[in-house]
Amino acid sequence: MVAVSSVNTTKGEKDIGLFIEEYLRAIPYFKEHPKQVIVQTLKNDKLERRNVFALLLGQKDKNSKTIIFHGHTDTVGVEDYGALSGYAFDCDGLAEQLKEIELPEEVKKDLESGEYLFGRGACDMKSGDAVFMILLKELSEHVDELSGNILLSLNPVEENLHTGIIEGIEVIENLKKEYGLEYVLAINNDYTCPMYPGDKHHYIYTGVGGKLLSIRIPTRGNMLCLLHF
Repeated sequence: MVAVSSVNTTKGEKDIGLFIEEYLRAIPYFKEHPKQVIVQTLKNDKLERRNVFALLLGQKDKNSKTIIFHGHTDTVGVEDYGALSGYAFDCDGLAEQLKEIELPEEVKKDLESGEYLFGRGACDMKSGDAVFMILLKELSEHVDELSGNILLSLNPVEENLHTGIIEGIEVIENLKKEYGLEYVLAINNDYTCPMYPGDKHHYIYTGVGGKLLSIRIPTRGNMLCLLHF
């Protein structure tokens, strides 16, 4: 996913949507239920950027409760990479190039450990998107054991105007009516950072972490908030 350059306001935002759609449609469950992969091209958008949704319906019972997996697919630019900007979307190549330059000791240790992925968007937030996509694939292979439903919502245009998720609410509401869904939780899987040098804790935020995007979705008269960290 990092290899697909999807810098905000470039044609790559369309490309990443096509990449995700292809991945989802190759999953056997969605081959059997192709209408449950929904692509929504943004209105009046010259770049033809698109929201990609996938609805997994649990078959264990008639449970209407639905969890939304939400993420964004665009990234910021690569100007801050300087001379290494040509490697920004090449994880392996970038790692090799980084070995040749002077780095802070903490970064050098991370690089040498082999446990980190370097590249634009690896953290913000393609790793989070990939986790959701893999989870959806795994759950789809055991759908008869799944009580409730999963709605994957991956959207462009997060890094500036948020028009992806704003326009996507129409699809989310239509799916709610069509399938009788009850949205009970939305999870945004963007990255989190240490709170202080040497912090080894892992954090899950249930409130505001950076910025809060509140989207009104009918949920028994309440407002469902999509949290972006």
